[in-house]
Amino acid sequence: MLYRTYLAPNERLLLSRFWQSASGFWRGPSGWGAWLLIALLIAVVLLQLLIQYWLNFWNRDFFDAIERKDATELWAQALRVVPLASASLALAIVSVWGRMNHAAQLARVAEQPPV
Repeated sequence: MLYRTYLAPNERLLLSRFWQSASGFWRGPSGWGAWLLIALLIAVVLLQLLIQYWLNFWNRDFFDAIERKDATELWAQALRVVPLASASLALAIVSVWGRMNHAAQLARVAEQPPV
């Protein structure tokens, strides 16, 4: 049985207005900033994945050193976690800043009257 999609009166007009409004964010005067923020956020996500990958290896080496009761390797692993944790924290901060800045930029464009 075939079902037809119901479109309310003026729904096509509503979708058209929404598309004009949304495309203004990506193509308007602030469009380059939006694209730059998206590129930054994608880079941050990829770097966070890389840091998590390295933390996974650090975790293995740390617990191997505990199992072997190797104090020098344990201290070496304790020192290796500091830059990894710092990088993870810095990327989390940049990620939150980027998302908040992106949302604020979208709100500024939404406040503008439609063209």
